[in-house]
Amino acid sequence: MKLFRRIPPGFIIYFIICQALFTAANIPFYKRVSDTPPEQINPLVHKGPTDYFTYLTFIRESRDGAWQVPALYTTEPTQPSAIYVYYIAVGKAARIFSLSPVAAYHISRLVAAELFFLSVYLVAAALAGKRLAPWAALVGLFSTAPLLPFGKAVLTDAQQLRTAGSWWYNLDPVFRADWVPHHHFGVALMLLSIYTMIRWYSVAGRRLPVTAIGLAFVSSLTYPTTALVLLLWVPVTIWGIRGIREIRGEKRIGWESGNVKRITAGAVCIAAAAGAGLLITTREIGKGFPWSQWASWDIAIWNQQPNFERDFLLSGGLVLLAALPFALKELVKPRRLERVFAATWLITPYLLIPFANALGIAKIRFGFLSQFLPAGVFAVMAVSAVLTKISRRPLRILTLAALLGIFAWYTYPSTEYFYNWSAYIQQWEAPQTRIPRSIAEAVKYLAKNGEPHTTVLSDAAAGLILPAFAPVRVYYGHEVHTYDFWGKKRESVVRFYQVAMQEDEAAAFLRANDIRYVFYGPSEKSWGAGYGWYRSLPLRTWYQSQDVTVFEVY
Repeated sequence: MKLFRRIPPGFIIYFIICQALFTAANIPFYKRVSDTPPEQINPLVHKGPTDYFTYLTFIRESRDGAWQVPALYTTEPTQPSAIYVYYIAVGKAARIFSLSPVAAYHISRLVAAELFFLSVYLVAAALAGKRLAPWAALVGLFSTAPLLPFGKAVLTDAQQLRTAGSWWYNLDPVFRADWVPHHHFGVALMLLSIYTMIRWYSVAGRRLPVTAIGLAFVSSLTYPTTALVLLLWVPVTIWGIRGIREIRGEKRIGWESGNVKRITAGAVCIAAAAGAGLLITTREIGKGFPWSQWASWDIAIWNQQPNFERDFLLSGGLVLLAALPFALKELVKPRRLERVFAATWLITPYLLIPFANALGIAKIRFGFLSQFLPAGVFAVMAVSAVLTKISRRPLRILTLAALLGIFAWYTYPSTEYFYNWSAYIQQWEAPQTRIPRSIAEAVKYLAKNGEPHTTVLSDAAAGLILPAFAPVRVYYGHEVHTYDFWGKKRESVVRFYQVAMQEDEAAAFLRANDIRYVFYGPSEKSWGAGYGWYRSLPLRTWYQSQDVTVFEVY
């Protein structure tokens, strides 16, 4: 009971609201799962199926003993990679606790989300103080693009919002509460590193902030985008100390029991740790196809969006507008180094986004730097400063109520819009997120009895799920990780299952690609259009059910 009495009431309220937000954000997911027909199973696809089954593949391979995962969605020569460090770690935990990849993924998702909510509060408390922390954290979490109540989008038209809005990944509370787990976990570690560094300022002992350094390294290794924030510690420290010296008229300053050299050394170590994690990830990306595909795909998609910079700036809404004067004041007249850092953290994404192509960064990634948190902190501090100048309590309460009303007036319509958008996408994807029981049984048999890491030929529907649940390689199945997915490979798969190849051509195709198993389920049969099957190919029935046959090539 003593422990609970020490927990601030504001944190309890904040925690309850976060749980409600997380639950609400997942209602479309719960509904999609509950609507699964009895003849199908639901593998609990979270977000898009392409990404989800990729993550499950890493978890399963890691659980089975791998530290680097081979490219299992293509047959070309490739190097194994540890690019998804987070899911490799989840796989090791799954091995220890005897969890399935699906269970391990969703447990890690819950843990990462809770760690994220906790870290948001801790940083808010460190920057704004315990009294304002719940307000700052919640205002930041709920800040969003100003989609006004009368239904018109201020930033862009409804069709663009529905198909390629620049903030649908991050800049609204629904998606912010339900990122994929490695994003939540990486950002949470970044925030904990910042929190630990701020706490270290208050003691600035002889030891370097080892915990903050370790968190910074793992954060950038887990989610490399966070390194952009953590690298700011060095210039912020130099600028902040210089400015504070000038204001105080001191040649040297002490930070409580610390000193300038120690603080600067800590900042350099934080930045170096983040840079080291980023370099390791860059090395993994440098291994080439398919590990380099996501970065180039992101840049190709997002950096060509019209008016992205304008929309990104406006998406901060009234919270950003309220926060900017306070943040700029901290930069011009720095008084506390941690607030100089927060101000730089808030402003930097908006300054860097025009240079995204030159930096080789997808513009959407600037939305994942969690600048909503310093925006919430400075906005609440600005409001608090205004309220303290109002001497009459009723007027102060009325002013606060009016400000909260304005915040709700523009926040709720946006949140509702993006929630409905999320629900629509979840239902639209539903057929792709369910597996017929006959296919699931065939995949299970292949996982138990098939020769590991041999190649399976299938259509894309089965090809996407096979490596997630069985230790096999597929010839075709993943629009990003399968080489030439939309080109020659697709043509070859279609022609094979249409029985449009001559027998000798089909046999040569199987041999050339070292295919060991041929998956022949409902999707593959649909290509044949009733024209029969090959008669003299070196195939024998290896698995047979009512709807699915798996042939072994001999």
